[in-house]
Amino acid sequence: MNKFRKLLPVVIILGFALGACQALPSTQQANPGDTARQTISVESSGIVALTPDLVRISIGMVTEDSSVQQAVLENNQQVEQIRAVLEELGIPAEDIQTINFRVYQPQNKEPRLESMPSLEESSGEIYVVNNTLRVTVTEVDRLGIVLDKVIKSGANTIQDIQFDASQKEDANRQALEQAVRDARAKAETIAESAGVKLGELVSVETYGGGPVTRIEYDQAETTSAAVPVSEGQLIIQVSARVSYSIK
Repeated sequence: MNKFRKLLPVVIILGFALGACQALPSTQQANPGDTARQTISVESSGIVALTPDLVRISIGMVTEDSSVQQAVLENNQQVEQIRAVLEELGIPAEDIQTINFRVYQPQNKEPRLESMPSLEESSGEIYVVNNTLRVTVTEVDRLGIVLDKVIKSGANTIQDIQFDASQKEDANRQALEQAVRDARAKAETIAESAGVKLGELVSVETYGGGPVTRIEYDQAETTSAAVPVSEGQLIIQVSARVSYSIK
């Protein structure tokens, strides 16, 4: 029994030591001679900022009437006026696209727009027509003027303003190159500090570079009569995770 008690602390200490070895991260190697799994893995990001040179916006017209034919007719007339104004502003027809046309009877008792009466105040059936155009404006500095003109021509719904850049693909490549180049530099610094030499590229994984993000909003007005618009700045970020072998 005494002999067992003397061995017990040794067993406990040995068990703890084995547990500590099992908790080592997979990137650390217990055997220096095993070079097949010895790698240096780093991660870096590349960021490119762009000034938006185009903007997409949804411009719509909502009408309602007790007659579905009258509601559609009035809506068509208003939308044609909006199209005419857009063309006068120099926006080509291919940059004006119908993305929604809907005729329905509202089920709730709330007004569709502030200028429209609620169903409780209306007698009989009500039909609502919603027609939405997706417009691409390639002169961002004129967006405020475009909004002002279409609102005055009758548009009563403006939504989904999205700034974009035509050079997005080039910026994505630049951000990718920057991320991979920076990752290589980090790996070389780590290898030099550790007293080893960097070997061949083992793996590379990239992600990001998706939809452009709008940041850094600066308030600006194109003219005193135009709707104030903040175009801000766009960024593209690409990250790279690379692994190099150790010589």
